[in-house]
Amino acid sequence: MNKKVLHIIFGFTFLMMGYGVIYASNNAEANAEHVLDQKSRDLVFSESSADPQRFSSPEERREYWQKKSEQLPHKSFWTTKREEAKQKLLELGHKIFGPNAEPAFDYVIEVIFNVPLLIVLLSLIIAFLLNVFLVAIFVLVTNLFKNTKEKYYAGLRERYEGVLTSFLFEEIEAQETVQKLGKVKTTSGRKILIDILFNYLNNLSGEYSDRILMLYLRLGLQYESIRKISSMFFHNRIQGIRELSNMYPSGAKNIIVRYIRDKNDMVRNEAQIAYVYLDQAASFDFLDNLKRPFSRWAQLNALNFVKLHEKEVPSFDQWIHSENNDIQDFCVRMINYYQQTENSHEIISMLEHANDQTRLYAYQAVRSMNLLDAKEIIKGKFGLETRRNKLEIIAALENIGDENDFDFLDRLVLGDDIEIKLAVCKVLYKMGEKGIAHLNELNANAEQDLGPFIEHIKDPRN
Repeated sequence: MNKKVLHIIFGFTFLMMGYGVIYASNNAEANAEHVLDQKSRDLVFSESSADPQRFSSPEERREYWQKKSEQLPHKSFWTTKREEAKQKLLELGHKIFGPNAEPAFDYVIEVIFNVPLLIVLLSLIIAFLLNVFLVAIFVLVTNLFKNTKEKYYAGLRERYEGVLTSFLFEEIEAQETVQKLGKVKTTSGRKILIDILFNYLNNLSGEYSDRILMLYLRLGLQYESIRKISSMFFHNRIQGIRELSNMYPSGAKNIIVRYIRDKNDMVRNEAQIAYVYLDQAASFDFLDNLKRPFSRWAQLNALNFVKLHEKEVPSFDQWIHSENNDIQDFCVRMINYYQQTENSHEIISMLEHANDQTRLYAYQAVRSMNLLDAKEIIKGKFGLETRRNKLEIIAALENIGDENDFDFLDRLVLGDDIEIKLAVCKVLYKMGEKGIAHLNELNANAEQDLGPFIEHIKDPRN
């Protein structure tokens, strides 16, 4: 059961218990007052029937009745406790809610202590039934409105799809199609029309996609997408970016560039990816002043796009010293991927970077680009690196190492780390005849049982 429901049930139970105590105290007080009144009447009658000669003067008689009245209790136990509880509740409420809420709080306390329990219960039952009735009416009206709206939109979608299908199959001319669909003036209707065109564009190509783009522009639907991209809601901005980048490529670039630095991560990623798609020169100039994160997802999409369309990319050394670490990582990886050897000195400089991940990308670039000038540097940094980076340094020696590195690798084999020991054996095995001979020599050493590692490396399944 929902915790909120349990809290309501428990609160209602304690409230009813409180009302029960108050109701019982009221009954006890009434009974006590009735008994006291009866005793008082009996005392009065008994004393009034006494011999009037016993009092010598009116003063003596007054003094006698004064003493008798002091012997009668004026308040019952329940009355006293009830007033004490009421006073404590008032003091507590004034401390919690402050002076501004005192009148309202005092009124609620007066109702609780003075209104009979039956009336309170009846009022709560009526309020509960009224609430259930209103909620039921609201749900019914909401469902009716929702179903009616869905049927209306389904009808519009079916009608628009019929016109668009006839246009794509050249059953009707473009002018007639524009006239028919141009009558759609409502925001909801034009939104449905954009959704249909966007869906068709993603599933059709060639001549069909050109006709869809022409229809989108002639109907002026790009202005609807521009309104979406200016929305305060991030999902509308994302949808607007997608629509403009796919169906209005000629004018979308200058609009989308404003959202490359958006505060929302999802909007910013969508804008960065779209900008790369729209930038025919693949200039990556949006990196110039990018201060916010450049996500891995956006980086992968950018790389995939330039690979797919075989774009000529710029030299990434111009951004490698950006203050944005995401851009630094991206530039190292792009220099590595496109083998921009003219920027090898920048890769070597990134070996001193404070970020472990950035150094990892630099070690991978050293390995892939065969940067011999970096060999002694990475060997010197081995002892200070993370475990993952140590393994990458050893892997780099597979491409740039030689017999001069045997002493360095021998020291690593003497360690207890199984993974590093296996990586060293693999590097030696792939160094050629000299490496294999040195590995066998190490294996012959009684202190080093490298047989299992060598067998593992020779196994074609690994």
